[in-house]
Amino acid sequence: MKKFSPPQMKEVSFPTPHTPHPTPYTLFQVRSQESGDSKRFCHS
Repeated sequence: MKKFSPPQMKEVSFPTPHTPHPTPYTLFQVRSQESGDSKRFCHS
């Protein structure tokens, strides 16, 4: 299980940086909207 953890995380991180910014961007937008920080950030 320990050997499966490192390779799986690397595979998931590979497509994230490889692509433009869909995963990190989407995650940030979803987290901001759910946290309500999006409005605060826009107001700032």
